[in-house]
Amino acid sequence: MLVLSRPVMKHHKILFVGHSLSPFAPAILNNLRLLNYQVTFFDHYNPDYMSKLLEVFNIRLMNKSNRIKKIITQYINTAFYKKTLQVNPDLILIFKGKELHPETIKQVRKRGYVVINWFPDYYDDWSWIKRNAANYDYFFTPCLYVQKQLKNIGITSYYLPFAADAVNYHTLTKKIYKATFIGRWTKRRETLF
Repeated sequence: MLVLSRPVMKHHKILFVGHSLSPFAPAILNNLRLLNYQVTFFDHYNPDYMSKLLEVFNIRLMNKSNRIKKIITQYINTAFYKKTLQVNPDLILIFKGKELHPETIKQVRKRGYVVINWFPDYYDDWSWIKRNAANYDYFFTPCLYVQKQLKNIGITSYYLPFAADAVNYHTLTKKIYKATFIGRWTKRRETLF
């Protein structure tokens, strides 16, 4: 009989950095918690009401104000740094996190925190990946090609593909479209496809 148990790990408290609009965030949070990790979520798009207010103001200006965008981004970086100190996690798992400045990541690492980036996008964000991957203790990509390109320029990265939530089950539904999309369902994606 095969018995699966949670591996013994020294990292029990995790600060998970993502955004609440991501369809991946709930699954990542739920599965980390299912594995008995103590997980605190930091929404890097809207860490608190002040940043939400600034973002609404920026949207009203049709995202034309680089000055406001810089203020929002700096506010998010400061809020992330404060949250890190408050939570004092064993490790920080950032899902994408393009809004976080390299200086902020370096500042957090200098304080002794282990910082991981699981960057879900592929080659279309290559310029960002190339500039930022080395700033993290660990950089994960679901793309073998990106991993190979990082290795070619001397940056160590790790292949971590996407996975399915083992608890969920899906029923077979009648096919409506002539195309198949493999990924997480969202209303927005259904509308787009």
